[in-house]
Amino acid sequence: MSRRADREEAAHLQYETEHTEPPKSRSVIVYMVILIAAAFLLLLLAYFMQQRTAENVEGLHQTVNSFQTIDQLVEDNRTLQEEAARLKEENAALESKLAETEGKLLKSEGQAVASDAAAAQAEGEADALSALHRLRVLYNSKQYRDARALIEAHPRMEEFLTSAADRLSDEERDVYDPLAAYQRIAKLLGVD
Repeated sequence: MSRRADREEAAHLQYETEHTEPPKSRSVIVYMVILIAAAFLLLLLAYFMQQRTAENVEGLHQTVNSFQTIDQLVEDNRTLQEEAARLKEENAALESKLAETEGKLLKSEGQAVASDAAAAQAEGEADALSALHRLRVLYNSKQYRDARALIEAHPRMEEFLTSAADRLSDEERDVYDPLAAYQRIAKLLGVD
């Protein structure tokens, strides 16, 4: 019996050995699970830190880009201010030239008006002298009615002859005074 009992005891021990795990192997598995969980947590923590670092780096890139943009804007502003100053100087120079040109134009217009007035005056005087010559011819040929009509046709004749006589020197007036000749004929014809 002792063999049988030994055998049964050996079979029972073998059964327990096969079906029961030693307490050491259970603690190793728990230790491995804890290590894997810790490793997973560390990886998860590293991932989140890397994400936050990437966000910070992106924020820094945006800040650097903002500073570059600000520097570029400041440079553009300075360039535009220089351009504005240059354009103001050009504008002032052009306004000065414009004022000078306008002054010359006004002077030229004044001279043209004076020249036109002088030309009109000279033309009036020439016409008056020509009319005076015709008047003398008509008067000398005793065509008094035509002479009076000629005087009435030229109402400003005396004015133009006065102007022509004023430009003559005293010696020239002693030789022939057109105003005096006109006034003498007008008086003889009875025209005032």
